[in-house]
Amino acid sequence: MTKLEQENEQFTEAMSYILLGGKLQFDILSSQTGEMIIPANRKITKTLLRKLAAANHTGLRLRCVSQQGNLRPSLAADSPAPASP
Repeated sequence: MTKLEQENEQFTEAMSYILLGGKLQFDILSSQTGEMIIPANRKITKTLLRKLAAANHTGLRLRCVSQQGNLRPSLAADSPAPASP
């Protein structure tokens, strides 16, 4: 297992304690590709957390959604990935 794979697995495990089985009120997108990582109001699974871990190295963007499901693009924000040691 490579160092990146180990970091992804550690990230997945750590986030599973917080997010697994829950739902987020916003979309999580890749900053680089615009790919949807986790859609709003979707139950968080280990598979989605692994996808999130892989995308975390390129940066993430949040797209907030109102309670009615309407996108609020003014709340979108880029979140750069943390630097690796």
